[in-house]
Amino acid sequence: MRLQFCLLFLSLMLAGCSQKKDWQAEVQPVSMQVTINGVAPQGAFLMFNPLGDPFDTRGAVPTGYVTDDGNVIFNTYSQGDGLPEGEFAVTIKWLSDPMKFDSVDRLNGAFLDVKRPAAVVEVKRGDRELPAIHLTGVKVKPGK
Repeated sequence: MRLQFCLLFLSLMLAGCSQKKDWQAEVQPVSMQVTINGVAPQGAFLMFNPLGDPFDTRGAVPTGYVTDDGNVIFNTYSQGDGLPEGEFAVTIKWLSDPMKFDSVDRLNGAFLDVKRPAAVVEVKRGDRELPAIHLTGVKVKPGK
C-alpha cells in the first residue's frame, strides 16, 4: 500500500515537469483497452513493471488508469505522455472507491504480483496500439 501511494505521489510530482530531462527515456503515445468480465474497470490502476534492464537511470515505473470506456491513460513522466520501449509485467488494482486510495481492491490482490501479472506487454518503437487485456472469470468485489 505504501509503495503504491509513493508511486502515485511520484507520478503526480513528475507531471509538473514539462521538459525532458537527460535521464528520461523516450516515450511514445500508445493506446490499450482493458476489460474485466466484459466490463471496463473504470478507475483501475495499472503499473507497467519493467522486465529486464531499467529504461531510465532513475528506475521509473509507468502507470496507467482505466477510463469509463476501457481505454488506458498512460503516465511515465507526465500524465498522458505514453510508455517507453520495453517489456512490462502489467499489474492491476481496482479500488472499491477510486477516491480513497486505501479502499479495498475489488480484485482481491489477484493481479498485484509481478511474477503473476494480469498481462505482459511489449512496447516497440512506433507502436501506437497495444494488445487489449481482457480478463474473464475473475472474482470481483462490489464497488461503492
